[in-house]
Amino acid sequence: MKIEIKSWVTGSVILEAEADSLRVALQVAVGKRADLHGADLQDANLLGADLRGAGIDTGETLAEYIRDVVPVLCMAGGKPLAEVAAAWDCHSWENCPMAVAFGVKGIEDVPAFYRPRARQFVQFFDARLIPRPETGEPLAQTCGVLGEP
Repeated sequence: MKIEIKSWVTGSVILEAEADSLRVALQVAVGKRADLHGADLQDANLLGADLRGAGIDTGETLAEYIRDVVPVLCMAGGKPLAEVAAAWDCHSWENCPMAVAFGVKGIEDVPAFYRPRARQFVQFFDARLIPRPETGEPLAQTCGVLGEP
């Protein structure tokens, strides 16, 4: 089937692809290094999509973001990476990795220099695109929110 990805700002078509699903169309876009900045993906189910080569509006690919930005951002508030990583499997703002990393109650409390990256992190984290960082240490705590130990 023919799938169109449109800009949420202008409504213009950003990408047109023959694909069985939006996920497959996005993977085609990533393979073509298409610029999807402003794409309306509100109803997209991206679970399992391989977007590692996708460009991010801050210039790096998702793979570079995960490898180079996430660990540094998670430690920017002075907390050990293992402490922030312990919040990975559960999510409300109270135990969001960014709240843990910076010891804050809301995104507006993240230091201004890091706030845009923290917002970006929350978007990718909520979309389940960021795996737990490897710390080489056992997790210091678990959240137990979902009945897990």
